Amino acid sequence: MLIYPHKDRILVKPIEVENKSAGGIVLQGELEPPTTGTVIVAPEYGTLPDGTIRDSGIHSGDVVMFGKHVGTEVKHDGEKMLIIREDDVLCKIKES
Repeated sequence: MLIYPHKDRILVKPIEVENKSAGGIVLQGELEPPTTGTVIVAPEYGTLPDGTIRDSGIHSGDVVMFGKHVGTEVKHDGEKMLIIREDDVLCKIKES
């Protein structure tokens, strides 16, 4: 089964981060939702309000940062994924 988001939405696989202290001790308690993820499916283009078609700028394989409480959680092949709006992406992250 392939999930293909509609219109300006993208499918993101969250990157889970463990809460550890500086000494490497795993901290107990409620974890914050992830705020970074790898784009699995993104539309090739977007449509502006005036009808102009443009490149979305977000592509499969990109690592993106997004707000903490955005999107809809879905299960895809047994893994947790998020469907978020393209506008919820704060930035792309690139290795330096």
